[in-house]
Amino acid sequence: MLPDYAEKRLQDWLVQSRRWYRFHYAVALAALALTVTVASKPSIGIRLDVLAWLAAIFQGVQTLFHPQQRAKAYRDAWRRLYLAAAQTGNAPEDDLRRAIAEGWAIISGADS
Repeated sequence: MLPDYAEKRLQDWLVQSRRWYRFHYAVALAALALTVTVASKPSIGIRLDVLAWLAAIFQGVQTLFHPQQRAKAYRDAWRRLYLAAAQTGNAPEDDLRRAIAEGWAIISGADS
């Protein structure tokens, strides 16, 4: 049985990872669809310059927030803590605290 703080951290990091992956795929797919639409020059009655601006905005969001890197960092931090807890069944408090600190270092490294 894990202490509450470790269980909470595991759950939080898993949720954050999934959230950033969903954000990444939603924005990337929107940017891709808009870019392909603009490149194909369809006659759909919508001004292509508006679609081009939207594509650029979505690409800019991807570049600004780096959602894939953040998702991977949260997943890596979750994995580090999960493995620390699973190695001994009931990991000693020091191992769990060290794994949490290492997890935060992984996450903060994704922001740089």
